Amino acid sequence: DVCSSDLELHDLTPVCLKPEITLEAFTELLEPLRAGVRETVHFSTVHQRKDGSRYPVEVHLQLMSDASPVFVAIALDITKRREAEEALKKSEERLELALAGTGLGLWDWNIQTDEVIFNDTWGEMLGYDPGEITQNLEAWSSRVHPEDMPEILENLNDHLAGKTPHYESKHRLRRKDGGWEWILDRGKVVEWDKEGNPLRATGTHRNITKEKELEIYYDHYKDSFSYVRLYLKQRDKYFFYSVIVLSLLFLNSFLPNDFEILSKSLIEKKIGLRSEEHT
Repeated sequence: DVCSSDLELHDLTPVCLKPEITLEAFTELLEPLRAGVRETVHFSTVHQRKDGSRYPVEVHLQLMSDASPVFVAIALDITKRREAEEALKKSEERLELALAGTGLGLWDWNIQTDEVIFNDTWGEMLGYDPGEITQNLEAWSSRVHPEDMPEILENLNDHLAGKTPHYESKHRLRRKDGGWEWILDRGKVVEWDKEGNPLRATGTHRNITKEKELEIYYDHYKDSFSYVRLYLKQRDKYFFYSVIVLSLLFLNSFLPNDFEILSKSLIEKKIGLRSEEHT
């Protein structure tokens, strides 16, 4: 793409590949190699093809001879890598935009290095400003309530071992002000090595503090709520029965004696009262 013959290649200079570079700039680039400060120099730049089009490259420079300086440069075309990086960036931006309206915190965990990428919402739900959260596993583990960690590790290890289709945990995380937030943590391994060992997992955090407080409140007062429900249920039942009894007694005062017998029979059958209790 750069030249079409060996002759053109022989006459090729850095200026041909990168017209905007100057001799002074290129000499400065080589200086660490000449001075022995560095053995190699690596950098990314853009080269120009013969047709004038441009493409990204990764350049590796090395000094091969001190007596009569000979520099060797290897330029790798990284077009596909840059395209993949750009596609990933756009995908992450779309995901971030989608999550922004849901209030979900996003985490992406490199299981081998314990590097974790958190989105801004992850830290904001704990009271942190963007950039205040360190991008590693300790940023999460150091904020977990000690009482919740054993169950978390059990659920997480089960998933990493392939025993469960996904990881899920409800636990407390310490806020910046020292308080606690209840978090629903869900995730899944998305990448494995050739031996089947997990390499990468992604997941979300959802703040469930209000839901958990209601749950705790209900558990604390559930016996009281049961008594209230029982009272209301019994109250409605006895009110209904009272209306029936009064209605039958009212009709009995105006109708023949045969109805008195019928009404007492209905009372005994439906309500379980003895007839003499109504005479």
